[in-house]
Amino acid sequence: MGSKTSVLIVDRHATVGEAFAEALKANDHFTVLSPVTSLVAALASAARHKPSIALVDIHLPDDQEFQIIDHLRTIVPTIRTLVISDQNLPGYCHRSMHNNAWAHLHKGMPLKDIISAIEKVDSGQRLLTQDLLATVEPSPLSHRETQILETMARNGPTSKVHEVLGLSNGTINNYISSILTKLDSPDRLHAIITATAHGWIRPYIPLPPTTGIQG
Repeated sequence: MGSKTSVLIVDRHATVGEAFAEALKANDHFTVLSPVTSLVAALASAARHKPSIALVDIHLPDDQEFQIIDHLRTIVPTIRTLVISDQNLPGYCHRSMHNNAWAHLHKGMPLKDIISAIEKVDSGQRLLTQDLLATVEPSPLSHRETQILETMARNGPTSKVHEVLGLSNGTINNYISSILTKLDSPDRLHAIITATAHGWIRPYIPLPPTTGIQG
């Protein structure tokens, strides 16, 4: 009998993570680690167990800019990460692809489809491909513009963005002017709403999981 594939499940909702874990345990090919609910706990588990696959909620309270994917890969260079989200927005697919995720899933999917995606990734199939994303509108924002708009959505005025990112107010205002132009928005609030609706930035308060944790 071959060696089992270890899977790390990271979801901010403990009950959701446990549901995924229980479903995976039905497959004898997988060894499922104890689900965790934060970036810090995920990195600690990865360092200890060196999992082959990670199923990661992109709305972790202590993660920004999909950093968990890079952090996990630093600890376990061969890890294959599947991203999962409450919201099925096209911009999230691009950001997942940009961060080298193997798949982008929606929590509203039937549970059997989520498990099937994990099995496909385990077999070496990358579910996020350039062909798949060719019909999805990419974000017009640069990485820094995305970072500033997302930080502004969470922290408010320019002075707060300055504190978080360490940029001068003048530099931030220049970026904001560019953001408004690219998004054809009259003000910052509309820019945040537009970018959030497309999935180009993460919502300030993630919606509750629409888990069709269905069989």
